[in-house]
Amino acid sequence: GNFEKALEQYESILKLSRTPQDSAEVYSSLEPFYETKGQIGKSIKYAELGLAESEKFQPPFVVLLGRIFIFDKYIQIGKKDEAFQTIQALETQLTSPFDKFVSFGYLGIYLELEDADNAEKAIEGVKELIKTLGFEMLRLVVFDGQARIHEIRGDYEQAILMYQKVFELQPTDASINMQIGRCYRKMGKFKKAEKYLQKTLKILQFNPETHYEIALLYEDMGKKEKALEHLKITLNIWKDADPEYIPAQKAREKLKEWRATVKGKRIESANHLAFYAGDIIPMDAHKHLSVTSAYDINRKETFNTKKKILEELNKNNGTLFLSHDTEKVAIKY
Repeated sequence: GNFEKALEQYESILKLSRTPQDSAEVYSSLEPFYETKGQIGKSIKYAELGLAESEKFQPPFVVLLGRIFIFDKYIQIGKKDEAFQTIQALETQLTSPFDKFVSFGYLGIYLELEDADNAEKAIEGVKELIKTLGFEMLRLVVFDGQARIHEIRGDYEQAILMYQKVFELQPTDASINMQIGRCYRKMGKFKKAEKYLQKTLKILQFNPETHYEIALLYEDMGKKEKALEHLKITLNIWKDADPEYIPAQKAREKLKEWRATVKGKRIESANHLAFYAGDIIPMDAHKHLSVTSAYDINRKETFNTKKKILEELNKNNGTLFLSHDTEKVAIKY
């Protein structure tokens, strides 16, 4: 989880690189590094740098395939038009049989857009390419695409079956367990979802997508402390994410949503003032300014809000209702 130290090491290794192979390997590591941090612009930059080095020693179709798998990144930062313009420009430059490779690019784009119908059409192009050139090692791309199409359409059981096929072909890819866990969460099978998501975190301890997914799971399960814990990890990893990065936008919106539920409510009549302070003052022990909940997400904001509430309650002889205290329903001031 020490991204700053990791970046220092990548930069040091890059300075020591002597061959195109060495440089390409470092660039190929920096691409997912920045993608994990939600810095998709930099991820694309290093992908292109890596491909430029790869052109010096790799067969053309390998470089082409690498370039085609970049296009879905544009969708992640809301650049749909640029994604289509770039892939269409590339498509006009290719001759048979290499023109079939663009099906991979279109598949990635349509899956990111959650356009199941067009993604399904792109898969047919991928199948044709595999049949024509005999590239059976690309079959897992078909299975993964089919799994995601089933998930987009809400057919989670079929999606899980296809994800399991992908896992059979690529058993070292821990992220597949995250995708299976996500499907189980959407099905309402929370225990199974937790099992698969935790499997991913045992290997990918600082994968932001998995932390976000498990945060949503714990929210569904009513485990607010755990949900906030994982959401905070996600947002910490994405603290420098591109402003346009859609997953980070969703995570920040989720945090705002949760904050809105804990700020409480003022209840006032002609003769009396009362507060339901939600998770700001959930129990009697939390009435003290120095005490906050373990799952508090902004202690400074909580302190200031609590101070205002207590000042008004003392000034108006009001009543504070407690949301989680099993022994005391309210405190009279």
